[in-house]
Amino acid sequence: NFDRYPADRYQACVSREKLSGTFHGRVTEFLKDSQLDAASNYYLCGNRAMIADVFELLMQSGVSGDQVFTEVFF
Repeated sequence: NFDRYPADRYQACVSREKLSGTFHGRVTEFLKDSQLDAASNYYLCGNRAMIADVFELLMQSGVSGDQVFTEVFF
């Protein structure tokens, strides 16, 4: 239910299913082509390796670890 959040505050990245309103592909691909806001909070949910890769990209962009929230579920 991606329509719960304002479009300018939330970006779903889904690598398996094609859902409208989402980025289809790996979140690391999305982030490499995006300007990251170092003042925003980031919530990462999924595979542990993906979370580690995204965490590294966020740190390189000046995002503090205190602004990254994670949930590993596979």
